[in-house]
Amino acid sequence: MMRVIETDSLTLEPQTAAHAKDMFAVLSDPAIYEYENEPPPSVEWLRARFTKLESRLSANGQEQWLNWVIRLPS
Repeated sequence: MMRVIETDSLTLEPQTAAHAKDMFAVLSDPAIYEYENEPPPSVEWLRARFTKLESRLSANGQEQWLNWVIRLPS
């Protein structure tokens, strides 16, 4: 089980579907996608994507993925 990691300068939270609404604004910034991919089309799409990633495993089950959301104190 992944746990929240807190320091004075940031908090790392294991990414879950509950983060989709907050992360949609961040991940919709076109500057992130200058060289590849594209922004998520909707909050609902991002929530579904994050739900799939909550297993923390690759599609073949051979890799463990550690996806995090970074929160700053402000």
